[in-house]
Amino acid sequence: MAAEWVSAPVIDLIGKADDWGGMWQLDLSVVGCAERSGFSVDQLSSDARINLELITEKNIDDVTAADLAEITQLHFSDFWYFYENDYYEVSEYVRPEGLVSFDGLEYLTCLQWLDFGWQELGRDFRFLASLSELRYLNLGMATAFKDVELLESMTKLESLVLPIYFQALQDLTQLTSLRRISARGSQSCNVEPLLGMPQLETLLLGDSDFQNWVGLGELNRDFDISLDPTGRYMQLLIEGGASAFNPEFDTANLSGIYDPQYVMDIVQSIYGAVEDDYDVIVFVGNADTSDVSYAGTSRQVSNNVDGLGAPIWSSASCYGSEGRLRGVLTLPAIDDLWEMIEYESGFTWVDGSLIHETLHLWGGGDLLPIIEDSDGTKTGGHWGVSSANGILGGFDLESLSIVEDGVYRANLFADNGNFGLTMFLSPLEMYMMGVLPASEVPDTAVFRGVSHVNDTDSCEDYGYESWDGSCFRATEQTMVSVEDIADVFGERPYEGELDISLLVVAVSEASLTEAEWSRIDERISWYVEPSAVDDLNNNMWAASGGKIRCTLPPLGG
Repeated sequence: MAAEWVSAPVIDLIGKADDWGGMWQLDLSVVGCAERSGFSVDQLSSDARINLELITEKNIDDVTAADLAEITQLHFSDFWYFYENDYYEVSEYVRPEGLVSFDGLEYLTCLQWLDFGWQELGRDFRFLASLSELRYLNLGMATAFKDVELLESMTKLESLVLPIYFQALQDLTQLTSLRRISARGSQSCNVEPLLGMPQLETLLLGDSDFQNWVGLGELNRDFDISLDPTGRYMQLLIEGGASAFNPEFDTANLSGIYDPQYVMDIVQSIYGAVEDDYDVIVFVGNADTSDVSYAGTSRQVSNNVDGLGAPIWSSASCYGSEGRLRGVLTLPAIDDLWEMIEYESGFTWVDGSLIHETLHLWGGGDLLPIIEDSDGTKTGGHWGVSSANGILGGFDLESLSIVEDGVYRANLFADNGNFGLTMFLSPLEMYMMGVLPASEVPDTAVFRGVSHVNDTDSCEDYGYESWDGSCFRATEQTMVSVEDIADVFGERPYEGELDISLLVVAVSEASLTEAEWSRIDERISWYVEPSAVDDLNNNMWAASGGKIRCTLPPLGG
């Protein structure tokens, strides 16, 4: 089937969409588009005022609906706007990448051509639903865009450039006017539905999961998969062992866990030995410690739950699963499962990454429409500088205080994941996992214009000890309710309780000894115990208040 799809005339594994923007002519027959916007200066938010002044190059009080009607082509690009050359004149439709949010873009209802450029402004793309006249849309660098439903009003859209890692390819079949789709770097193997689109001429799939999948038959990888003596776990033997499987990320030389085709090959081999009974495959490095800069990574393979900020999608078939596999995790070393840290004062602290990485497979910080990390970067995956106060970061709202104008203090926290296995899942994380009703989720404080107060984010500059809280600067605080989240992404269905089945695979260069298997079993057994363990730390069951249980189904099915 893969070979048959590759030979389909519309599929192109090499080409790029660089010239698609020129395959367009202005439709002069469009009428009434400006009236659909309902534009009124008096109703604009402060962000919308800034954005529309940037776009129209006028004072906002002078902007009219007629001005917006004249905007039919718009290209956000710092490169072309500030490009200096004696032989180049900036096109009149080019603007700098200076938007402060998405506010105001919904009034550009006469746009027929839009290249959004590189502007990370969060995950609320609802403005796109108002741009029904678009014929060319380039979201290639809008990496947070995921929802094809927002494009359904674009019944004239002919060319669409999607961001890397785009997931919901099957949803594109709703856009029947499309002639050209760039889905380079996308995450799906099943492109068959797209081949039946009536107008489709070109489907770019270079560097995608599809291309990796169809190339698997050409590989001759040297690795070995087998069951452990108890039949409880599996082992993956590769040259170089855990360190080779968990390298530092290198864009120019993807290897180990960062090589998606390699991971597909390994996981397909795993499914040759076990049944499709697992939600998560966990690779654990058979090494005491690791020198890499991360304590774990996650790769989502599918999502079958509404309301998480991600579409319903699946690339599980690429990996040999019939649909159950939700994702793949790797922990580079045993210490990343469970590490006891002892300080000179005698204080001990236990940390581990398995719960943290598992939460990423349900979306993580992507549930909040917009968040910033400690240096003001728009971020996702973690809770950033917010009061989400969970495993994936954030602070306790009750600890928040204003130190001085624009400077805030909260309990000691991290924007990319809070430290220690004494943490509990926050209400927002419990909602994300489906084990807390929406009605019980408190509002979350999020901040804009975030920046550091010092190199360590401590409050020492304001008279506190280095360990006594975290401080940050911000220009704006907003409270986000679960209703606000549901308005953007839909409501996450409540399940009550959740079982997550794990398949644990030890990664090593040589077969594990009995003692090494025993060490892994001790750590994993702690995580999957369906009760609180009397050691002051929280496994998944305890961290979720008994609502989430990790399980180890027998490898024999």
